[in-house]
Amino acid sequence: MYQDVNLQFSAAQAITTTAVSTNIVDLGQARDMGAGDALEIDIRINTTFTGGTSLQVQLQTAAVAAFTTPYNVVLTDAIPLASLVAGASIPLHWDRAAPYAPQEFMRLNYVVVGTMTAGALTAGVVKNIQDAQNTSASGFAVI
Repeated sequence: MYQDVNLQFSAAQAITTTAVSTNIVDLGQARDMGAGDALEIDIRINTTFTGGTSLQVQLQTAAVAAFTTPYNVVLTDAIPLASLVAGASIPLHWDRAAPYAPQEFMRLNYVVVGTMTAGALTAGVVKNIQDAQNTSASGFAVI
């Protein structure tokens, strides 16, 4: 699966306390985002989280890049620490047909319960979430 750098929120971003994504996606830029199709937010854990209790990810939009009045479009449940291990994936479905006012800017907000002593993730907009790899009898991985 490929992630376009212009649609990436975080690249191995360390998360130890509640924080917003390093990058903001500007939807006002001309680009093909699969008009009419649902998109996914792919969140991959790079470094196992330790120390805290849970993590919630919120997709936020706003009319201005300063996010003075962010709007939560969709969010995950609180994900327990035991599930935040390196290699794990947190899918977040973004239904662009949902009844909310379109905004130009979007980011992710990472809500941490407790204080994490370690943990990093990479997140971005993708067309489809990659399925788990299956290995054939010959040993080749089928993706």
